[in-house]
Amino acid sequence: MTYDVQDGNMPLTHTIVPQELAGKGLAKTLLEYVFKQIKSDNKKAVAQCSYVVKYLEKIPDASEYFV
Repeated sequence: MTYDVQDGNMPLTHTIVPQELAGKGLAKTLLEYVFKQIKSDNKKAVAQCSYVVKYLEKIPDASEYFV
């Protein structure tokens, strides 16, 4: 997962899992770990990655982590 820190926010720009590990829930696990880190750092995420946008569509409660 790539991200940047801008004005206290963290734009999540790219999520990638190696093809041989795709479909095993690793991207979800990674994203949920990032949410915990964002919360502990008192920051907010900005969804710029297509995976993150789709995750938010499926799990709207995660919007608490986003600007």
